[in-house]
Amino acid sequence: QAVDTLKMIRFGLLLLLYITAYADLYDEYTSTNLEHYDDAWMGEDMEVYKNDKTPFKHVQVKEQNFAEGILNDNDDMGHATSEQAWEREDKEALESLMISETMSVNRRKRSDEVKLNTPYQLTSAIKAGLYIDIHGVYSNKSTRFTISLRENSKLILLHIVFVPEKLIQINSALPNWGQKKETSFPAFENGKKFKFTIMADDTFYRFFFNGKLMPLTFPYRKSFEKANYLQFAGNNIKFTHVKMPDNDLHPFYKSRMEFQSLINGLKRQMASRLLGKKLEDIVNYANSTEGTIDIFSLELLSRVSESGKRVDVSDEHVSWIIHTREVLEMLMTSGDILNNNWKKAIEILAQIMKQDPNAKKGLKLRLAVATALSFAYPVRSLAVWNNFIDGVKRYHQYAKWADEQIFFSPFYEGTAWHLRYVVSSWQTDEELEWARENILPAYQNPSKVADVTHRMVKYKLYNNKGVSIHAGRKYYDYKPLTLAILHEYGAVCGGISRFAVGMSQAHGVPATLVGQPGHCAYIWYKNKKWVIGNDVSGWYESTTHAHIQYTWKKPAPFFVVMEKAQMNLGNYQLSEKIRLISKYVAPKHQFVVLEAASTISPYNYGVWMDMESALVVPELSRHEVHASLLNTLEDYRKNKFKLKNVALSKPVSADCNQK
Repeated sequence: QAVDTLKMIRFGLLLLLYITAYADLYDEYTSTNLEHYDDAWMGEDMEVYKNDKTPFKHVQVKEQNFAEGILNDNDDMGHATSEQAWEREDKEALESLMISETMSVNRRKRSDEVKLNTPYQLTSAIKAGLYIDIHGVYSNKSTRFTISLRENSKLILLHIVFVPEKLIQINSALPNWGQKKETSFPAFENGKKFKFTIMADDTFYRFFFNGKLMPLTFPYRKSFEKANYLQFAGNNIKFTHVKMPDNDLHPFYKSRMEFQSLINGLKRQMASRLLGKKLEDIVNYANSTEGTIDIFSLELLSRVSESGKRVDVSDEHVSWIIHTREVLEMLMTSGDILNNNWKKAIEILAQIMKQDPNAKKGLKLRLAVATALSFAYPVRSLAVWNNFIDGVKRYHQYAKWADEQIFFSPFYEGTAWHLRYVVSSWQTDEELEWARENILPAYQNPSKVADVTHRMVKYKLYNNKGVSIHAGRKYYDYKPLTLAILHEYGAVCGGISRFAVGMSQAHGVPATLVGQPGHCAYIWYKNKKWVIGNDVSGWYESTTHAHIQYTWKKPAPFFVVMEKAQMNLGNYQLSEKIRLISKYVAPKHQFVVLEAASTISPYNYGVWMDMESALVVPELSRHEVHASLLNTLEDYRKNKFKLKNVALSKPVSADCNQK
């Protein structure tokens, strides 16, 4: 009876402690703000501890099955159902809130505060996918605090320094290391709970602050697996509890493995469908709806993965994007993204689809795709350069204006690529309205709209007070640099070109800035051609301009090439699909496939870039090159030597009596 009574008391205490631990965890997670990053923390807005619906069933990494036992469909992480598993789970739930002072201690007491300058032994090595959660309470009186991973309590393998309101710095004392990484410390309230997470990835460490992935990594070294102690130091800071590494993978790592598994499955599917196929079959496959979805969804998700990111493919709007031919073709043939943030483009597009069901077809689909691609890279406001324009709001505003039929014809006729150079305007909505209200009547048509800049903005090196334009904002009396201010104060080449671009975009006409030697010009879409305005050096010497997204990431003249491709959009889309297929055929056949792509759309510059490497493949035979080029060479020869009656169309200027 005494033994039974002790068991009952032990069970009661265990249950009470478990409930307390769960309550603390619930309070910790619900108090954590896991919304999108602010501007200072641009990166992946992974909500890894909330709303993560990615299924992790049967996820295997390095031949280890992390889904033990039978998985519970209501639990993303899964639970083993055996009695031993439940006991282990109870134990881990308690131990995750306490620091292990030795690996052999099984029964621990919870401490309200972690001791500073005291080494705590790790429960296991920090290998890929494993992590440490460090909980604490922030104090604005603290000037500095640190977290150190050590080997045998002496050698510092990883040293993390927090300087509140300033920076987080990470370095190592390993010999010949010489690396130091740092990022800004986020604004934080006094007395607020925080959680800092250290996660080992395959090739580097990742760090999370309150669940948000930080724009900061540190190279992974095998030596870090020797870390066996954790130590804290600092002033006026309270560390409360720590979750030590165990067999549980971090949700971010799990979801990335699942995402990569999806991509690998698409690659295997692609390879199986291309196996043993002739060139004609490959072209037909690329031209089919099934092939289009296979090719473009694989490429889109691969671009996301290559940047170390992932998207929630279980989201209905994301799923619609990656399984719909029209949107995939439009998304993948409307130009590049300056920072390759395809994840952001997908998320913006999905958000637009969620808010506006009409964005799934026609003009609004083109506008939505243009917005997603343009705002995947931050679009600044020229008026206040530190302000960013909201892409989704910009879509809704342009969609409203489109419904009101206030734009010139190029807006309604343009492709998604053209519309990128309308919606990405650096002007606020109010400025765009001002432009339409104040344009001179003689320039209210699509073939003159940009030229109004030379009538509305005077070229002035000094303002009316004698302040030089080179004094920066002082020239404009520190006022926001709006179109109205440019009109009032005047400007030099930069301001004149910016006014022309803004005025064009306000009327739905594509335009953008270009750089020239010692000069700022602009290009705009006039009479279905790109022309240079405020020109000094011509197309040949026109280059890029900061914060502008250029097709194929090439300078201004490539706008003309892309225009040619867009004018036969169906062929360009087919050519691009065949180009992407070439990645999955044997190297010796890549040239033949790329040659077919270049024949279908000669203006697909991406094909020519890939062909350069395909031509130097050792296995490529001369016979295949000759066979691929034969038809093209024959057509060229026929056209070159074809007899023509050059006098047939010439007017007769002599009479029959002339000698």
